[in-house]
Amino acid sequence: RDFNKAIALDPRYARAYGNRGVAKSSLGDQHGALVDLNQAIALAPKYANAYYNRGVVKNNLGDQQGALADYGQAIKLDPKDADSYYNRGLVKQKLKDVAGAEKDFAKAYELDPSLRFKKRAIPHRS
Repeated sequence: RDFNKAIALDPRYARAYGNRGVAKSSLGDQHGALVDLNQAIALAPKYANAYYNRGVVKNNLGDQQGALADYGQAIKLDPKDADSYYNRGLVKQKLKDVAGAEKDFAKAYELDPSLRFKKRAIPHRS
């Protein structure tokens, strides 16, 4: 509800759309999340977390190519984002791109050694 209020007060507040998208995804509304994350990106094209979170949603919807593109854009905007490398590596692994996955995992581990202990995708973040 607070995100709805924030958007009502300022319809150009990209972070409110992004955070509402994360909330919708967490509640299982992947399509609603995608709409909000698309709006967040339209309002703030350099909002790296929105691309990251949209990558999570696209992966949840089975759109691995879309997830790869969004994780790639998140990395372009924030090259020190270990989570984006890690999740992109998981998608590449799913697509049988072993070399690409290993490269992304290596970069993620370099940036954040604790990721070595993860067993699944890193969820949304605000």
